[in-house]
Amino acid sequence: NNAFIATLPDSTIVPSIPGLLAKKNISTAIISTGDITDATPAAFYSHVTDRNASGQIAESFLQSDVTILIGAGEKNFNARKDGKNLITAIKNKRYTVVTDINNLDTVNNSKVVVLDHKAGLPAHQGRKDFLQKALAFSTTKLKQNKNGFFIMAEGAQPDWAAHGNKLEWMVQEVQDLDKAIGDMMRFVDENKETLLIVTADHETGGLTLLNGDIQSGRVAGQFSSDDHSAVCVPVFAYGPQSRLFSGVYQNTEIFKKITSLLAR
Repeated sequence: NNAFIATLPDSTIVPSIPGLLAKKNISTAIISTGDITDATPAAFYSHVTDRNASGQIAESFLQSDVTILIGAGEKNFNARKDGKNLITAIKNKRYTVVTDINNLDTVNNSKVVVLDHKAGLPAHQGRKDFLQKALAFSTTKLKQNKNGFFIMAEGAQPDWAAHGNKLEWMVQEVQDLDKAIGDMMRFVDENKETLLIVTADHETGGLTLLNGDIQSGRVAGQFSSDDHSAVCVPVFAYGPQSRLFSGVYQNTEIFKKITSLLAR
């Protein structure tokens, strides 16, 4: 059903990757350059029938197996209509809660929640290198687990820019994501045991690139829609077992491919 999060049409709960990995004592981090209760990050720790139920999604984090959570949306945790302060409840579960990603240098705890409003800003309006910092912190913390780790890091705002048909904004967001991917490729090269997968949940805007010039950094494009399109999205994989991600397949196969690697 449209708008369901990690829940089947008959309300059956769909197991999340962090939940499955917790049984193997594998650590997880969920990161977004948007509200951490939005649909994509929520699918990794929540099970609801309305993707817009931000308050319910935030509260469900308390039952999750996620080790590190980083994004915007603090109000969904401590400025709620029901009066609950989930920050206190999260701290009681032995998480360190931080509201500025620039203060992570002082955090010694392995269980961390970062609720920083800067995550929800466009790259050109003050978010700066938020995603790179979030990934650097998460990999540094989680690689200490000898059983391994899993990170879902979402560049949320290329979608927002495409919904608004804002090409310049979209280019800036893709460049921001590209820098983070570059960092992770270097991590894979050094670590040699980590698989990097880069894909999207859908295309937005029906963007066609018409012209461009590498020397000047200029690009021209045309949007055909302000909504999601049916265009297939690429899947790039780098590192051990990356060959498993070649070909054309339904996006649900990515989950199966990832979990199949755990049995090896």
